[in-house]
Amino acid sequence: MGPLHTVSEYAISIIKKMQNENVHSWAPKQSVTDQFNDHVQEWIKHTVWKEDCRSWYKDNNTGRVNAVWPGSSMHYQQVIASPRYEDMDMRYHHKNQWASLGMGWTVENRAGTGVLDNSPYLNLRNLDQKWYAANGGDEKVLAEQINEQNKRVV
Repeated sequence: MGPLHTVSEYAISIIKKMQNENVHSWAPKQSVTDQFNDHVQEWIKHTVWKEDCRSWYKDNNTGRVNAVWPGSSMHYQQVIASPRYEDMDMRYHHKNQWASLGMGWTVENRAGTGVLDNSPYLNLRNLDQKWYAANGGDEKVLAEQINEQNKRVV
């Protein structure tokens, strides 16, 4: 699956950003597209695609390669694992892009579902065990509590 799975994760991250930040539309900046294309064409000069051959990867009239990623499929996956939003022109539904912040509450804050952890950063796994022991804590008890916490996470 590899690259196909990575593309689906890429698409999902874009969709989440659009939903969470109230993005109307986005498109790659022309300057970025041009630079990427320049890079691809330079890369092709060092591959078999520079040879005079017919392929659906190439425009048979110009010889220009237009359907090849400039690298391996593993390289492709690594590159698209983190969308480069800075390369996009984005339009928002509201004239102020920060309007999506609303009044500063999450759905969980307002709904009172009881599942909200107001201090997720306070986690036993983040506690320095040496500090805990130096301040009178029992390291064995802490280790047991961390193990219990880890079981609940999985």
